[in-house]
Amino acid sequence: YKQWLDTYKKRTYFHISVMRWVMVGLIGFFTGLTAFLINVGIFYLKQLKYSQFFRVYDATYFKGTIFFGLLVLVGFNVVYAIVAGILVAIEPIAAGSGIPEIKCYLNGVRMPRVNRVRTLIAKAVGVLFSVAGGFLVGKEGPMIHSGAI
Repeated sequence: YKQWLDTYKKRTYFHISVMRWVMVGLIGFFTGLTAFLINVGIFYLKQLKYSQFFRVYDATYFKGTIFFGLLVLVGFNVVYAIVAGILVAIEPIAAGSGIPEIKCYLNGVRMPRVNRVRTLIAKAVGVLFSVAGGFLVGKEGPMIHSGAI
């Protein structure tokens, strides 16, 4: 390593170091942007779900048929779950947290379709619909996978 380092001028080494830091900064920025967009999407999907629930609940409360409001709530959760399931069926590597796949990739195991934009989109939208649908899933593992892509 020392011989390799001596072959380059200090300016070239400085340029390589700066480019590494710029790349790390860009990765952090885009991972944060992805997490922000997921949080905004979850907010709007939940707002849509609960606004429709309360609309139906208020309309049926005095008639004694609040069951229809609960059906609306369950219906939205089922639709959100189906969308998340379809995304996993389209891109199977997007299932799970993604941390074991990234660990394998960093250790030199070549896994197909781990670092593709299609996987990133399927994982991000799948997490969005899973959390909005009421599943007990976290966003932390998929964010690690998204940052690695």
